[in-house]
Amino acid sequence: MSRDPAAPPPPREAQPGTAWASGSVTAAIRQVAFVAAAAWQLVMVLVTLASVGGAGWGLAVAQGVVAVLAIVALRRPMPAYLVPGLAAALGTCGYLVSRDIDSALSFAACWQINFASCIALLLIARRAVIVAVVGQALLAALAILTVLPEWGPQMPFSIAVSQVSIVVVMRLGLPRLMRVSAEADAAAGAADAAELRLRVSALLGARIAEETRTLHDTAINTLGAVANGTAGIVEGGQVRDQCARDVVLLETMRDDRSVPRTLALRDIFALPGLPIVRGGAQDAELDRAAARLSEEATAGIVGCVREALTNAAKHSGAERVAIDATVGGAELVIRVEDRGRGFAGPSPGDRGIATSIRARASDHGLVAEVDSAPGRGTRVEITAPFAPVRDPAPEMARTDAEVHEVSARLLRRAGLLWGMGVTVVSVLLTATGSANVGNALLPMIVLMLAAWAAAWGGTRGRPGSRLLGSTVGRTLLAGVLALCTLAVFVLSAAATGFGGLGAVYWQALAPTGPLVMLLALRPGRKVAVAAMTAWALLVLALAAFVAPDATAAQIIVLAGIVGVGFSAVWGRFQTLLVAQAERGFRDRARALDARIAVDAAAAARTSYLRWLDAGLDSAIELLRGIAEGSRGVAAAATRAACAEEEQYLRQLVQISPEFVRLGRGLMAALREARDRGVPLVLRAGGPDAPDAATAEDVSGVLLSAIRGTPPGEALHVSLFPLGSGMQLTVSGASLEAPAALAAVRGSSRFERLGSVALLELTYTGEERSSDPEPREVPHERSRSVPRLPRRGRRGSPAAAGAD
Repeated sequence: MSRDPAAPPPPREAQPGTAWASGSVTAAIRQVAFVAAAAWQLVMVLVTLASVGGAGWGLAVAQGVVAVLAIVALRRPMPAYLVPGLAAALGTCGYLVSRDIDSALSFAACWQINFASCIALLLIARRAVIVAVVGQALLAALAILTVLPEWGPQMPFSIAVSQVSIVVVMRLGLPRLMRVSAEADAAAGAADAAELRLRVSALLGARIAEETRTLHDTAINTLGAVANGTAGIVEGGQVRDQCARDVVLLETMRDDRSVPRTLALRDIFALPGLPIVRGGAQDAELDRAAARLSEEATAGIVGCVREALTNAAKHSGAERVAIDATVGGAELVIRVEDRGRGFAGPSPGDRGIATSIRARASDHGLVAEVDSAPGRGTRVEITAPFAPVRDPAPEMARTDAEVHEVSARLLRRAGLLWGMGVTVVSVLLTATGSANVGNALLPMIVLMLAAWAAAWGGTRGRPGSRLLGSTVGRTLLAGVLALCTLAVFVLSAAATGFGGLGAVYWQALAPTGPLVMLLALRPGRKVAVAAMTAWALLVLALAAFVAPDATAAQIIVLAGIVGVGFSAVWGRFQTLLVAQAERGFRDRARALDARIAVDAAAAARTSYLRWLDAGLDSAIELLRGIAEGSRGVAAAATRAACAEEEQYLRQLVQISPEFVRLGRGLMAALREARDRGVPLVLRAGGPDAPDAATAEDVSGVLLSAIRGTPPGEALHVSLFPLGSGMQLTVSGASLEAPAALAAVRGSSRFERLGSVALLELTYTGEERSSDPEPREVPHERSRSVPRLPRRGRRGSPAAAGAD
């Protein structure tokens, strides 16, 4: 069955937590509805037995069964209309058992039917509930006309009018209440989606950054050591072992089926390089320290130490290196020290200190210090603070603030809707002939409208309501609404001769309008309890001193129970709403964290495509030859090949890890240029491409330009951010304008300046994809990674800058 478009939408599966506000409202309504149904059934049991005695035992038992069903429905699912449907049917039975229109049981039965209709409309979001409520009201009216004709037509007519009024008011008001929660859900969904994209991109960027540093620390350094001849001072077996490890690393980086093992903290003493002299904490103490560090921090420590050891082996000239681990109360300190030649001033650019030690440490929450002097050696100190016990206070404060803001809006809207709703129902019932002794209903309605206007003005934050925005003003407004509640109750009682004339027409919920609006202001427990206590005392006073007889006194008390009880239920709804909102908000945060973890893991699994496009085949083949002994470490051909591979890999690691979308395309372009013998000078800076579509366009243009350039002819490319978009500039002697130049989003320019052609494309950054990871880039090769032909290697220059 299709949903009614006017009904409040149920929570839906969307972005993490986007239905937290609507779900909180729905859950609070459901709990309160069933609790109220159970409580009222118990009241009905007492009223039935007090009114008709033994003749009402059957009805009382049935009412008790409905109360039990309502309690069970709080924990177990059951048909939504079961409890309100049975309650409405028992209300009709109450009329028939009582047979006295002025009895307390008839009065209570009237409110039984009203409450049953309200509960059904709250619990069921389908249009069919309207037919069920109106149909049951017509059946009750028909039963009275048939079995109790002496009551006349006014009572059945009043039942029909009451139910129709309830349907109209509820169906108009509830969607407006849910609109507030829907707006909160939409805002939460947008915020979650943005945070999801940012955090996944950041996590993927961090993974790429670590892979880039690891590539630098291992294969690039190994190739550089062989090319420079420094590997010759290390025992040949160690060099071959390192090359074998580098082969495994490179194959892992480009294989989606492999997951690199995270080294343990104790593994720093087994890293390759110079002989290690160990000091400080032993394995057991290190293992306890590692348990207090995050996996990211441990990986950062291992990476920093590995680079420090590599630098010592390559540059220090020392015979050994010392590693000392000190475990303190709040931090772990690792010192790597050699007694080699050292260096003066800023760290040399060829030692990876800036990127592979300091930057890595910063990215992993560590502190790295490098101290060196000529003739004194070099000391690298890495400090890793232990993760403190997480203080939930900031998160709780943020949660409380957002929950308070949303729940306050919901409660204000709900209070105003209820206040206007009961006022409209009072107008309709008065117009259709409700009991109105002394025209008391007219000033009652005027007073209800005045109370609603005061509450509306006090919650709108209008310039004229500054007084009401203060503590004094809110207290004043609360006092006015409390007095209106008492006055409306007295006037509604007077309209029925204080329970002595036409009590079944008593508008007992009318006083709840001002009081609910008062509760919606969240004035504090003391003010709320004081207001309801004053109302209860007024009820008792009227029953004791004003009621014309005992039956009228019972009716006054029942009317008070209806009003005060409903207000108490409303207060419970407010408490539940806030509690559900807090739970929903935290569930939303947990769902977002889980979604980020899943999406980040999925995105990380695609990082291998970046290295797959990079063309690591030749480096793997070269390192494998050294590891297997088919290539001599000191051979001139081996050293020349290693120099070439080192140069190319350094080009690759110059591509910023922040280029999550652009990275694959740029690496594919470098590979294409290398294979075609096209010297490519690439300068790229700034943040990533604004969207996946721009990244695709950039890579397509670059690949097209490279493929149109003859071997040996240089191609210059610069790529930098421009506003919210990006500007690509390509220059070369044989450059041609792309065929799809007109399709570029933004401006484009192609012209010849003497012997050089210039292509300038500006991408405006119009979002076409929300995916954090880049899409497939145009490429001619199969993903099976065959052995590639390599032409013109000598003409391939390094990208700007080198570590």
